[in-house]
Amino acid sequence: MMQTLIIGDIHGKIDSLTGVLDLTSYDPDTDRVICIGDYIDGGKMSFEVVEFLLQLDQNSVQDNVFILGNHDKEFLDILTYDFERLRDWRHIEEMHWEWYANGGQPTYASYVKEDDQDIIRHRELFFKKLKYYHEENNNLYVHAGYDFTIDIKTNFESTQVSSYGIDTYTRHLSMISAMGEKI
Repeated sequence: MMQTLIIGDIHGKIDSLTGVLDLTSYDPDTDRVICIGDYIDGGKMSFEVVEFLLQLDQNSVQDNVFILGNHDKEFLDILTYDFERLRDWRHIEEMHWEWYANGGQPTYASYVKEDDQDIIRHRELFFKKLKYYHEENNNLYVHAGYDFTIDIKTNFESTQVSSYGIDTYTRHLSMISAMGEKI
């Protein structure tokens, strides 16, 4: 029987991620995951978490879903717009101080020890492919910051402009059910 695992806020903790998969007897031949963001920042193994998820997705028969979190968005911006200065820690710490101080430092340390080609591979095959939301079976999966008073498209167009990711509201939502209403 297929199970769908909804996993959020891994925050660079590979042992927690693999522990959850082991605990649920995850089987890539039958099960799928919906990850709802914040794969990095906090724990010391952010590169390894992303590498593990890329392999999990490649080895899975099912269609897995990976949603963008605010920590992922900030790091994607660095990898996209400031990659040429990635190895200059003083520049990263100064220009991206909020990210660096809010859990980004262990992610930075995890990534700068890797080859540029592997970092670019993560940027292109993982971070750039993360979705802002996912709709399925009348459920809406987001990382955070959904405003019920406006439509889906407007929600994510307006929250993308936040300088620290898509997380513009204080409540942290894992999954929003439409309660029977068509989304």
